[in-house]
Amino acid sequence: MKNKRKIVILTYYRFPCSDPVLENVFAKELGREHEVTWLFQGDISTGKKYKWHNSQVLLTRAVKGNSYCSKLINKVLGLQRVLQLLRLLRLRDTKIVLVRDMPFVSFLVAVLRPIFRFRLYFQYSAPLGDMFISSSKSQKFLGRLCYLFIGYFHNLMAPKAIRTADIVFPITEFHKRQLFSHKAPETLVPITMGIDEEWVERQSTEIQLLAELKKTHFLIVYFGATGVGRNPRFILEVFAELRATMANCKLLIITTTMDWWKKQRMGQVCLDLGIGQNTLVKGRLSKDELQDHLSYCDVSLSPIPPTTYFKISSPTKVYESLGHGVPVVANRGVYEQEKVIRESGGGILVEYEVLSFAHAIVDLLKNVDLRVEMARRGREYVLNRYSYRLIADNIAKYFA
Repeated sequence: MKNKRKIVILTYYRFPCSDPVLENVFAKELGREHEVTWLFQGDISTGKKYKWHNSQVLLTRAVKGNSYCSKLINKVLGLQRVLQLLRLLRLRDTKIVLVRDMPFVSFLVAVLRPIFRFRLYFQYSAPLGDMFISSSKSQKFLGRLCYLFIGYFHNLMAPKAIRTADIVFPITEFHKRQLFSHKAPETLVPITMGIDEEWVERQSTEIQLLAELKKTHFLIVYFGATGVGRNPRFILEVFAELRATMANCKLLIITTTMDWWKKQRMGQVCLDLGIGQNTLVKGRLSKDELQDHLSYCDVSLSPIPPTTYFKISSPTKVYESLGHGVPVVANRGVYEQEKVIRESGGGILVEYEVLSFAHAIVDLLKNVDLRVEMARRGREYVLNRYSYRLIADNIAKYFA
């Protein structure tokens, strides 16, 4: 019988967790081969132990709320996971501990390594410190201080966590190169975002409103984060420019935050740009609901500001759009995005400029044969190179 290793994973996400990499690569695929235990924070009112696909979850308490006070309390409560880990290490022969995006926790866990002789892995999925520092500009005084403290403390601890870990999982090959000064290349193993094969093969459900719109309009979609750092106004300006050339278009925005861009301000900007009646905004959707909406779309947009931290990102919207056969218009300056669009032939790359995006969308909408061919190429490419099953296979040897 195959020897299953005992693996413990700590992350800042709450449970239930919707992160696709954690769910598909680790909870599903890695859990098939090994005994994977997650240490999450969450609602413990109905229990502290759960099954998550092929793994188990142990919960510690988190208070509800989104205030700075509740966030601070949860940061403190989160340290319970280190004590929980210590108990697990004492009770069983844990071989690997993986910490995701919590450099201070990883640094604390490293102290236990000589005693319990486990391997310590650190997943560095985003430069969160830089992102907090950048986001502080849009906060009021107290929020700005809080964001700056978190950002600078994260940046202080991240190099220490990287140096002390046995293996580090950056988000892309381009992110890996930035870490060469901290870690030997052979200990840096990128884990990108990807596509769930079973999900894209699912039969979509009809959405009557979109079915009616499709009879007379093209549907342009943007889905993903819409915080200030993502510059959501850019998307609206692109659509306004597009409408000046092709009036038979609708914009569908599916945002991961219900109060995106202070909803009232978004509505006002749409009115100012003359696109209020032609912009549909949806809040957070389930995976299946997202797929249902994508099945009606003609073009997907991936305008990512080419800032320092976004340049190394792994754009989920690109993989998922291509996986569902929706051509993508994306900008240069985001390395992984450029690579996927260029190699797949599943979309058009332009500069991060309103007119460039609008013109590229027009070119796609006017050429149905080009859209069909890009849809075929993009889908084939991501399924062959970015399926979560393949990503799991590629990192399997580090957990054997």
